[in-house]
Amino acid sequence: MNHPNLVRPLVGVLAALSLVTGGMIPAEATNAMTWTQQAPATSPAFRAYFAMAYDSARGRTVLFGGQLHGGTSSNETWEWDGATWTLMQPNNAPSARAGHNMVYDSVRKVAVLFGGNYGIDTWEWDGVNWTQRSSAHTPLGRTFASMAFDSARGKTVLFGGAGFVNGTFTRLNDTWEWDGIDWTQASPSSSPVLRDNAAMTYDSARGVTVLFGGFSPIGYRLSDTWEWDGQNWTQRSAANTPPARWGHTMVYDTIVHATVVFGGTGDNGDLNDTWTWDGSNWTQASVANGSPSVRNYHAMSFDAGHGVSVVFGGYSIGIGEFNDTWTGAFSVIPAPAANAKNITAVEGSATTATVATFSGGQAPIAADVNWGDGSTSAGSVAGSTVTGTHAYAEEGNYLVTVTITDARGLSGSDTAMASVSDASLSVSGINITAEKKQASARVVASFVDADPAASVGDYTTTINWGDGSPVQSGVVGTFDHVTFYVGGSHAYAVKGMYTITVRVTDLGGYVAIPVTSTAKVS
Repeated sequence: MNHPNLVRPLVGVLAALSLVTGGMIPAEATNAMTWTQQAPATSPAFRAYFAMAYDSARGRTVLFGGQLHGGTSSNETWEWDGATWTLMQPNNAPSARAGHNMVYDSVRKVAVLFGGNYGIDTWEWDGVNWTQRSSAHTPLGRTFASMAFDSARGKTVLFGGAGFVNGTFTRLNDTWEWDGIDWTQASPSSSPVLRDNAAMTYDSARGVTVLFGGFSPIGYRLSDTWEWDGQNWTQRSAANTPPARWGHTMVYDTIVHATVVFGGTGDNGDLNDTWTWDGSNWTQASVANGSPSVRNYHAMSFDAGHGVSVVFGGYSIGIGEFNDTWTGAFSVIPAPAANAKNITAVEGSATTATVATFSGGQAPIAADVNWGDGSTSAGSVAGSTVTGTHAYAEEGNYLVTVTITDARGLSGSDTAMASVSDASLSVSGINITAEKKQASARVVASFVDADPAASVGDYTTTINWGDGSPVQSGVVGTFDHVTFYVGGSHAYAVKGMYTITVRVTDLGGYVAIPVTSTAKVS
């Protein structure tokens, strides 16, 4: 590839590198990216060193400029709507260029373009026309800088690149911000080392601009990660990082809330790996069904309307330029959603039941059950089902809340009803002997309650003595706090055999089957 408009001291070095498709550090994939090659009827010509940005107000990815096959620079403006590329026809446009930067200012609803071919001009695209913006201050003219838009502060952030200082080609590490009126140079206490061909994007969830990699005369290809908070740069360390590279691209995926890096050139040649940064760790994405071929100097933007990263064009040693369009989307695992189940139980008895099913969530999954009686316990998860074991002390209706939490800390809850019935009673009649016309206290029945917390005040009883006398209330007592008895006092008028009938009712609602016994009166 020819580079007549760009000073690239490394072109000879790159040409000497062997073409490989490896160079990636194996990593345990915790996310999966699916890349899909699109087949639009019309596409921009083969190119590299161009810039793209996603216009979120209009739902369009904007492409400008670049270097075409043969070395000619372009000043074309194209837009991608998710299915079709359209060549725009603005009345005004920046001059043909390559190695420039472009981001979308979502506050002022314009795409902002700066530099390229070591220029110092700033342009804005409103979807119809380009407007050159003048300002009291401007960064040094440069190429292969990094740029991102900080939507929280409404500032376009520019870092580094390559330019000429007093006629000498120099890599830069200055930081500038554009507010739509003027460029202001920042004065951070620390900065990344001199570099060009780094990639940068804005993490809207954490409110920081993220920079990764690039080329530096100090450290050759770089693999460091830095974050800009509007005041200072902070270098971030991680146990695992992508291989060193330059000429790669980076976007922030608002669906999975992660910074995404694709491609570039590493120590062993061009790359086509995909990595994500969540603010703490870098993770290499697993890729299903292939991905864009190895390349550098391509462009990538995140199409929030379609939830995909859009990659176009680029260049690879020994192959040349590309004009293919790819979209990539992560297999998003939704937060867990719980579906609690009504259960039935008996007081005093441990009940094991399915308390919920769930969908979504990233394994491993944990479940917690609030039983509604002041107690909680962990649920047992098998597949998409949660079971729990619990013993209610008293009958009644209880609201049971099941909370499902996945490996990411995302959770979902649902509530259902536990209908707890009164424990059963086991009642036995007791035969008695008596003398006629002699009133004496007798125990006529015993019973056991399945509720271990039962007490004598939980019951009402009646005794029918079997001689036609009125039914009377029995007295409840206990022998050992396990077995209860029913007693009463009665005088039979006539000798004989009588059938005594005892009924026991638990205040919780359980009514025992009446039992009989025999009274032998002499």
